[in-house]
Formats: sequence, C-alpha cells, structure tokens
Amino acid sequence: MKGKNKEESIVKEKMNNTKETAKSKKSAAKKQVNSKDAIENESSKSKKAAAKADSAKGREPLCEDLAGKNCGLKKVLDIIGGKWKIMILCVIDKEGTVRYGDLSRRVFGITNTMLANSLKEMEADGLVERRQYMEMPVRVEYSLTQKAESIIPILLQLKKWGEENLPDDQEESK
Repeated sequence: MKGKNKEESIVKEKMNNTKETAKSKKSAAKKQVNSKDAIENESSKSKKAAAKADSAKGREPLCEDLAGKNCGLKKVLDIIGGKWKIMILCVIDKEGTVRYGDLSRRVFGITNTMLANSLKEMEADGLVERRQYMEMPVRVEYSLTQKAESIIPILLQLKKWGEENLPDDQEESK
C-alpha cells in the first residue's frame, strides 16, 4: 500500500508541476503580449505628442514618417545631398549653360569621376539637362531643368539661414 501511495503522490506532484509550468508559460506569454502592447502604446503616444506639438506650433510636421521612404525631405536630400551636387547646381545656376570642363574647373576639389557620376545622377533625377553636340571635338553642355529651377529659391533660403546663423570660418579661428 505504501508503495502505491508513494507512486500516486509522485504522479500528483508531476501533474501539479506540469500545471504550474503551463501556468508560468501562459503568464510569460501574457507578459510578452502586454510588453508589445506597451511598446506600441508608447510609440503611438510619441507620434500623437509630436503631432500635437506641431499643431500647437500651427504648422505641419517636418516629416510624418521620419526619414522613411515617403518622407519628402528624405527624397530631396537623396537627389541634392552629398558634397558636390549643390555646388554643381550653384555653378550651373550662375552661368546658365555650362560645359563639362568649366564645371570641372569651377567646382574646386571634385574629381572627374565624381563630377561625371554626380551629373549622371542629377540628369536621371531630372535636375540637369545634358545637351551633346556632334562636332569634333564633341561638345557637351549642361543646364538646369524646370524642376531644378524650382528648388533654387529654397536653396537661397537655406543660404540666407546659414549666413544669419552660422559663423564665418574667420570668426571660428579667432
């Protein structure tokens, strides 16, 4: 009899352990779900807070989807960002129509490879028009498209902001 009672108690103990393990697994799963919900709620709260702050300022937010694929600001930076593209735009804007060699001389420090790549990208993005003349030697001229012309006033605003808010190189060295 004692052996049978001992076996029954061992079986009952194993069943209780199994039930407790199942309960702890359910509890852990519940905590994980609650944790995910908390993270989503925080994310939602921060988005709402940002939207509320922007609406309090009386303007639309700078970026809804912070630097995501639908962010207009990211799209602009992708086509005019980098070290050389704005400088190339400046030269072409000032001169109107520019030949490759003139660009190479006017954009100080740019390599031929980087100039060629930048011009190809800008042409593909619709900022620069490339006109090739079939003469010997071949003559190639670049000019701004209407799309690029429309961004010039925005770049002028950035230039003005920089002049008003950023120190000159001479003042920094003092």
